[in-house]
Amino acid sequence: MTTQPAQPNLPLLHNRYRIFSRLGDNRLAQVFRASDERLGRPVLVHILRPDLQENEALRRRFTEEAQGLAKRAHPALLDVFDQGDVAGRPYMVTEEVDGRPLRAALPLALPDALRMLRQIVGAVAITITTQTPTPPIASGAILVTPDNRPILAEPWWLSQQELRDELAYYRAPERVRGEPPSERSTVYALGLLGYEMMLGQRPWGDQSPQAAQQKHVSDEVPPLYNEMVSFMPSLAAALQLAAARDPFQRTLDVQSLARDLAAVDAAAEAPTKPLVRPMPAIRDTMREARRTITQRRRPTEDLPPPSSAPSAQAAAPVMQQPRPVMPPPQPPPQQLSRDDLRKEVRREVRREARRRGCLSFIRRRVVGLILLVVLAGGCYWGFTFGRDWFESGAAKTWACGWLPEFACAYLPGDAKPQPINYVVLVENTNVCSAPSISAPILESLPKDTRVTAPDPNDVHAADGNTWIRIETTYNNRRLDGWVALSLLQEEGSP
Repeated sequence: MTTQPAQPNLPLLHNRYRIFSRLGDNRLAQVFRASDERLGRPVLVHILRPDLQENEALRRRFTEEAQGLAKRAHPALLDVFDQGDVAGRPYMVTEEVDGRPLRAALPLALPDALRMLRQIVGAVAITITTQTPTPPIASGAILVTPDNRPILAEPWWLSQQELRDELAYYRAPERVRGEPPSERSTVYALGLLGYEMMLGQRPWGDQSPQAAQQKHVSDEVPPLYNEMVSFMPSLAAALQLAAARDPFQRTLDVQSLARDLAAVDAAAEAPTKPLVRPMPAIRDTMREARRTITQRRRPTEDLPPPSSAPSAQAAAPVMQQPRPVMPPPQPPPQQLSRDDLRKEVRREVRREARRRGCLSFIRRRVVGLILLVVLAGGCYWGFTFGRDWFESGAAKTWACGWLPEFACAYLPGDAKPQPINYVVLVENTNVCSAPSISAPILESLPKDTRVTAPDPNDVHAADGNTWIRIETTYNNRRLDGWVALSLLQEEGSP
């Protein structure tokens, strides 16, 4: 497109960009056809829509998308020339593109379709790698320039409702079920787009968006090789894998799909080679070798006699070829008698029995050694546990629970003291860290607080009081300290 001459009555943005006409709106911006007065080239100006000016999240997304487009370069993505702000609305300036939607350009020749699909997949891979928003993937939302260059951009030639209907034809089954978007759902959309580019029609024909979504959930994509005129098995397999209904059976990511399509393209452009002459069969080779050896070993008597002409005999005597040296014949293998065969079998049986006996002996010894180690460990553990049980008094405490008192008195050792529960009698009773008034106070307990003395014999006399060690839980805190015995009363006593 040639640059239009400057007209004074047309708006001029920042004394540089002459606005000619408004092309339409996309999801974020208003798009205008303009001219760069400084460089003399046509451009597109994308300005944030007025109704989104107060939405801080969308303003940030528009700015980040402009910065991301400026950082990435790809033939299928718009080149960003400038970015700025006018009247509180951010804008960006991109290259000027013109053309028609991809859907209107179908059907395509197979080489052109494969080339354009590779460009689209590569552009989507770049957007994912740079973590910038991916443009809509749909045949009606992708622009094709007059030189057959696909352009992925936010479509300004579609209304919002038309764009939603377009995307419904490429929505992955898990997205229809309400799951969040993922890279595999993007792979599914690219697989369906490739299917449409190869055949010139969508997998299930021209249905309503709602019916197409139900087809995504209920049916697998029809096999591509049933419809392709120019059949390429590798291409059909790559697109079928990308458009699998189960996301876990689908191509892993967009980069993997790009590699699959590159392999298909490389295989299609590879030069043909002449077939290698197959090697002769082994039996034919052996037959030829046997025939050659037989001819070499044929005795000279079998040769036809020489000419009987006297002149020939006188001129040159017949040369007899020497016989080839043959290896001495090998004696035939000695035949074993029945008795010798019986003896050999017996020896083999005894040898096998000894081998199995050794393996069984080793196996039994290993198992016995393991059992011995386990038994020794169990004995050591039992002895240690029993010793600790008797020394701690737990054994006598357990026996005294079911023996009479007179019999319990004759048992060795001391019974483990039973803990006693007490109740605090005085408000704000101090729990000290040691049996002394001057010791640090751990907590002040209110009246009627229940405490436990784990060892009633663990008492100390200090500062004119008898102190006893107690344990309790107060305010979700475990306390272990000392309290004056006079401030406690045994639980259950009057």
